[in-house]
Formats: sequence, structure tokens, C-alpha cells
Amino acid sequence: MINWENMKFISLLAVFIGIILVGCSSGAQTTVEPPSDIDAAVAATVPSTSTASDVQEKVTAILRAPPPTTAPPTPTTESGSTVKEVVEKALPPLYLDHVDRGDDYYNDGQYENAIQEYDKAVQLAPDLALAYNNRGAAYNMLGQYQRAIKDFDKHIQLAPDFAYAYFNRGYAHDMLGQFQRAIKDFDKAIQLDPDYAKAYRNRGVVYRRLGQHQRAIVDFDMGIQLNPNDAITYASRGTVYGELGQYAKADADKAKACSLDKLFCN
Repeated sequence: MINWENMKFISLLAVFIGIILVGCSSGAQTTVEPPSDIDAAVAATVPSTSTASDVQEKVTAILRAPPPTTAPPTPTTESGSTVKEVVEKALPPLYLDHVDRGDDYYNDGQYENAIQEYDKAVQLAPDLALAYNNRGAAYNMLGQYQRAIKDFDKHIQLAPDFAYAYFNRGYAHDMLGQFQRAIKDFDKAIQLDPDYAKAYRNRGVVYRRLGQHQRAIVDFDMGIQLNPNDAITYASRGTVYGELGQYAKADADKAKACSLDKLFCN
């Protein structure tokens, strides 16, 4: 005998899932990089938040009713289980909510709260590379560079072809004075993304720390070519020109940096 009450429930559930899918169709995850800062000697080396193009997408499913037959099939335990599975797949994964909240906290400068949300995300999805990168970026901002490196290592293990993880790990190595490791990471970031202006800039800063001024200038030149509106790179190159005694070029770069960002006017 056909259980019409169950069939009515399933039909209503299908409509409910359709509503959920519409509500969950917007909102892309972001990958976090530390915001710009200024080094005591050189305009500093950290970039701003950028949107990741290759991260996990929210899962959606569509219930499609079977073609009409002479009589609807009677629901069974197996079909009820199938409906439950479809419902679970239709709902956005909870770990994505934690990543979203972590990103919001990060952008507000609440790094400890951000880390707590990323912790929850990786507990629910241990292979979610994005959450490790973003948590590592938060550790960077708190000066906890060893913990940051551990997270970037995990991201690279899970997803080795994303430039931003190498960039962020390179920053952590730089802050720890591990300059050769930093250069190696920036090299890899540039290999994966030849247009990564911030990677050239940060590698130039490391070369400057090592006293390799000409190599630093080459990197700053490339960074400016790729992003001519980056005040930090002009200020960094101006510092190197000043150390080389090329004061006219140093003054020109400092003036350009000031015109782009009043923080560099002094």
C-alpha cells in the first residue's frame, strides 16, 4: 500500500533543498596573506589579502523527481536513506562557515579569533589546504613564525602548486633570519606565478638584507613593472639606492612612494 504521507514529506523536502541551494550559491573563499607592514630599514614585505581562484567550492545537489508512472513507488528504508544523503550533500559544509568567519576575523585584525575558527575548520576537514594557509598567515601576524611555517608546510604537502603558500612561508623564514630559505620560497612562488609582483619585492628585500644590492634592484624593478602603483616597492628600491650613494634616484623613488601613499611622506 502506498504511503502518501511519506511521499508528501519527500516532495516538501525537495522544495526545501532547492531553497537552501539558492541561498548557498554565493560567497567565494579567500586565501589570506599578511597585510603590508614597514621594516625598520626597508619598506616591508608583506602583502594584502587576495582572493584564491582554486579553493574548495561549496557542494550542491539537485533532487530530480522520477518520471510519472502508473503509481508512485512506495518509500522504503533504502530510499529514505538516499534522501538523507542528498540532504546532507545539499547543505554547505560546516567547515566553510568556519573558514569564512576566520577570514572575517583576520581582516579585522582579530588574529587569535581567526585561528580558533581555522582550528575548527581543520578539525572538520583535515585535508583543507586553504585553512592551513590562512591560519599560518594569522600566526605570521602574531609573530609566531615557527607555527606559521608548520601550517604552510602542511598546505604545501596537500596542495603543492599554489604560489601564495610559498610566499607566506618565505615571509616567515625572512622574519626568522633564514634568508636562503626565504629566497628559495620566493623563487618557487615566482616559478609558479611569474607575475607575482609581491614575491619579487620580498625577494628583493631579502637580497638587500644580504648586501646584494644589485640583485635587489633587479627584483624591485620587476616588481614595479608588474605593479607600478606599489609604494612599498618604490620605497624599498629608494632605500637601496641611498645605501649605494645614488641619492638622486633614491629621492625620486621616495617621492614616488609618497605620491602613492602618504604613509611614506616624511
